[in-house]
Amino acid sequence: MEGYYLKTTLGKDIEPSDVIFIPFKINRSGQWGWIKVLPETLCQFTGMVDKNGDRIWENDIVSINTYSYMEPEEDYFGEIVYVEGWGCWCIQQPDDEKPIPLCECEGSYQTDRFVEGNIFDNPELLKGD
Repeated sequence: MEGYYLKTTLGKDIEPSDVIFIPFKINRSGQWGWIKVLPETLCQFTGMVDKNGDRIWENDIVSINTYSYMEPEEDYFGEIVYVEGWGCWCIQQPDDEKPIPLCECEGSYQTDRFVEGNIFDNPELLKGD
């Protein structure tokens, strides 16, 4: 679900509830609905897209295939995290302490990024081989 969140009153309550809702368009005729959201599942858009044009969000699980002109290099697979000390979005592999910056490789390298899922809906992806 993509949108913005807000706190609102429920029923006859005067004070806003601790429940977070995201409004979304139900159909093209302008009807709106609301969906309840768990606060820990809210994610920020990284400003990047994968090879298929899908947006890459915080907590997404992505695979990154790097290659030079003729030779395959390494394949990376992990969770999208923001690294404060570096000031950038990175991919954190399950068994690696050092995250990999989620930016285009420099020089003669190309990068293919693919969103595979996210840690909330597909946690098993990080436990694979």
